[in-house]
Amino acid sequence: LEAPAMRMRTPITVIAAAAIAIGLSGCFGNPVESIIESTVEEAVEGATGVEVDVDTDGSGASVPADFPSELPMPDGKLISSLAADGTFILDFEVSDDTAGAAFAQQFKDMGWTEEAASDMGEFKTWVYFDSASSLVVSISQLGGEGVAPRLTYSVSPRT
Repeated sequence: LEAPAMRMRTPITVIAAAAIAIGLSGCFGNPVESIIESTVEEAVEGATGVEVDVDTDGSGASVPADFPSELPMPDGKLISSLAADGTFILDFEVSDDTAGAAFAQQFKDMGWTEEAASDMGEFKTWVYFDSASSLVVSISQLGGEGVAPRLTYSVSPRT
């Protein structure tokens, strides 16, 4: 038997894989990349029912309509969002690498329990939970000099 903490549903795996692929792809200024991103969105949505929105034209992505409205949003530009089965992954460009710690602190202040935190230099992560949800905040400066840090924010139902 699998331990409950080790289970991973396929939609969550697909969401995470798509978020990583989108996150590693960088800016979408190239028209060929825009076509590829649009095709990826349509393919993921059609095959899995996962709602995907990627900023391909510089106007920003949109927060899924059913995202929990009581949760805060970080300061920054939303560049991609994914949603499926009550799980949401939002990816933001932020001004600097201190944005992750400041945003994570908001959850502590709201009474969420910090389950874990990790600082690997250019990649930092905070994991929180409350009675109904789990969330992960991470920030990376992996793009190098001159590339905006990326803050990824995921929320899912606690199981």
